[in-house]
Amino acid sequence: MDLKPKSRHLNRSKLTVRRTVDALAKEKAQAFLEELVANLGCAIDLTLQTNSSLWMRIERSLFKIKLSLHASLAEGSPDIKQALCLYIKKGAKAKEASSLLSQYLDVHAGKKGKAPRPVQIQTKGRVYDLDKVFSEVNRDYFNDELKLAITWFSPRVKKQRFATLGLYDDKRKLIKINQTLDSEKCPYYFVAFVVYHEALHSVHPVTFCASRGKRVIHGPEFKADEKKFSSYALAKKWQKEFFKIQTRMR
Repeated sequence: MDLKPKSRHLNRSKLTVRRTVDALAKEKAQAFLEELVANLGCAIDLTLQTNSSLWMRIERSLFKIKLSLHASLAEGSPDIKQALCLYIKKGAKAKEASSLLSQYLDVHAGKKGKAPRPVQIQTKGRVYDLDKVFSEVNRDYFNDELKLAITWFSPRVKKQRFATLGLYDDKRKLIKINQTLDSEKCPYYFVAFVVYHEALHSVHPVTFCASRGKRVIHGPEFKADEKKFSSYALAKKWQKEFFKIQTRMR
C-alpha cells in the first residue's frame, strides 16, 4: 500500500542541525521540519545553523527543496513560520512575508551574548589624533550629532591577502581605525574618509534582505551618502593606487 503523500515526503526529507546550534531541542527541530514538509508539500533537506551573515538560503530542484535557515526561525511564532512558507513558495513577490521575516531575523538572528568587554581607547597616534579627525568629520557631516568613541587598532596578522582599514562596532558605538593609516605616507583626507565611512554605519545600520537571504552592510542609501564626502573621488583613487593588497572597510 502506498504511503500518504505527507509521509512519503517526510521519509525523503533530511534534517541537519549544526554544532553551533546549542539551544534548540532535537524534538523541536524535527517538528519544524515536519511542519515545513506539511505546508510546502514536498521533501525538504533542512539545515539549521547560526551563521551571522547568511540567515537563509533556498535551493530548489524538481522533487526537493534544500533549505539552510537560521535556527531562530524554528522557534518563531505561527505567523513567522507561515510567512517563511509563503516566502519559500513565492519569493520576493510575497512582500509582506518578506518584510516580516526581515524584521524578525534582524532581532533574533543577530549575535547574542554578554555585554561586550571594555576596549582600551587609544586616539593619539604618531601622526594623527583620531579625536581631532572624528570631531571635524562629526562637525562637517553630522552636525555634531554623533556620540561615538574612536580608537586605533593593530592588525593581528601581518601576512594577509587583504587589510581591514576600518571597523564599526555597533554594540560599543565604537569606530576602530587600522593603525597602518597613522603614517606620513597616508594623507589626512584618506584617514578622514575612513572615519567618515565608519561613522555612516551608525546612521545606516545593517539590514536583512530576505530575497537574497543576506545582511546588507553597504546599501544604496549608505553608498549615496558615502559619495558626499568632499574628497571621495580622491580618497578612492589613493586607496586603489597605494595599497598592494585588497583593502576593505566595514
